[in-house]
Amino acid sequence: MESKYRFVFIVSLATVTILLVLNNQLMLGPLLVPISDDLNTSIALTGQLVAITSSTWAISGPSGGPFSDTYGRKPVVLVGITTMIVANLLTATAKQFISVAIGRLLLGLGAGLVPPTIVATIGDHVDIKSRGKAIGFMMAFSRVGTIIGLPLIAMLADSVNWRIPFVVIAALLSILAVSFIFIFPSPNTSSRQSLDFFSRIYNAIKTPTFRPLLTANLMTQACAHLITTYFASLLVSRYSYTVSQSGLANGVVVGGMALGNISGGQLIGTPWGPKAALGALVLTSMMGPAAFSVESSSLFTILFSSIMGFGVMFAVTSFLTITTNLNQEARGASVGLFAASNQIGAVLGAVSGGISLEATSSFSGLGLIIALLALTGVCAGILALFRNPNKKQDIINYPKEENNPIE
Repeated sequence: MESKYRFVFIVSLATVTILLVLNNQLMLGPLLVPISDDLNTSIALTGQLVAITSSTWAISGPSGGPFSDTYGRKPVVLVGITTMIVANLLTATAKQFISVAIGRLLLGLGAGLVPPTIVATIGDHVDIKSRGKAIGFMMAFSRVGTIIGLPLIAMLADSVNWRIPFVVIAALLSILAVSFIFIFPSPNTSSRQSLDFFSRIYNAIKTPTFRPLLTANLMTQACAHLITTYFASLLVSRYSYTVSQSGLANGVVVGGMALGNISGGQLIGTPWGPKAALGALVLTSMMGPAAFSVESSSLFTILFSSIMGFGVMFAVTSFLTITTNLNQEARGASVGLFAASNQIGAVLGAVSGGISLEATSSFSGLGLIIALLALTGVCAGILALFRNPNKKQDIINYPKEENNPIE
């Protein structure tokens, strides 16, 4: 019973944290139009704030992993959250686009430290057989939380000002930071390891499965961020939705993502879990053109985008669960590198989408980009999960002992 309560506590704490980080990242989607109107910039240019955030996120993610492996999870998380608070306040008071960009750069630095450390904490305290379920629930419930958070953010922007949501997020992060001082779990071991920064990064990268897995995740995340960045703007521009209406529709897509998180976490430990993850990416490649390239009813666009959201998050949760099992001694570094691939993927998705919009003044090209990214992810996933038949069982079956990580 104690282990059950511990599982619930760890997952709940992780979910609240990831929820705030996720809302802080995804809130730019429904705010693109009001920000661009206020700062007199194009939607394509304003969309690059996602790439700006992700560029520093990609740097701080792998940097924080080795430090949390060495000095503990709590200090790294607190530094990350405090940096995010400052970044949101700077964005809320910005008068020019360059000031918003600086705020988002700072946000990326702080936010990059948090999710990898939280996932590594799950690896520290949750039994390996329950780890996929824990990660799936964490990602799903945090996604479900954005179904409420993103529409509220959009309504605040509609009724008051686009700056107010950044102030609210800063206040909530402040409460979380104070709470973490008292309730964040301590590590299972009290031994202090040496930093060995580059050694930990190298040990993570040298695992054969890990390298193509990073590529597959990068492509998958590019699809996910292209959807979350431009979906709301598509509804506003093509179907004349209001910002609030697009925020509600965005919540439906996030619901599809949450279902994908739960399904991926539950099924990755089964013999056909890896095949299902790759199949989800194939589904994404078909839904991309259907949602963005074909001008049909807005309801079909929302439906197809929700299916895409399911597919990409099914794959992401599967890939992340495998990553936590690859190298126990450098778990933080491994998850940090995984987070870096998330943000490089976000840059790729936002930039490729922005270039397409700027060149064609149409959302139609975005669907083709999604299809290309998803199919590239499938190819990399095949290399990661099936190129060595003798190791296949190591990937899909959990080891008997916690101290026997998958190599």
